[in-house]
Amino acid sequence: MTDKRGADVVVDYVGQATWPMSLRCLRRAGRLVTCGATTGFAPQEDLRHIFFRQLSIFGSTMGSQKEFGEAMRSLFTGKLKAVIDRELPVQEAAQGHRALEAGETFGKIVLIMPS
Repeated sequence: MTDKRGADVVVDYVGQATWPMSLRCLRRAGRLVTCGATTGFAPQEDLRHIFFRQLSIFGSTMGSQKEFGEAMRSLFTGKLKAVIDRELPVQEAAQGHRALEAGETFGKIVLIMPS
């Protein structure tokens, strides 16, 4: 996609599973923004790859506690809507995990507990 130049910036919210590829696809002096660790918080990487290519790594959160409260109010009042890919009974959680791992989802998978 970059004609072998590499990406200027990569935003990685997945964590351990995508960390090595996120770093490797950056151009020299590229920047990686990390803002999540849904697949693990302890990735391994050869540090030489980072310093020889002069890569920058930035951490980011979704905002302050006040901004989080504002986002939640928007969600609860219907101004924001969660994107739900599918709802599954909790007994089919493994099916949901397989769909996530295969990249077959767009949005969240909601597990429904029996009443």
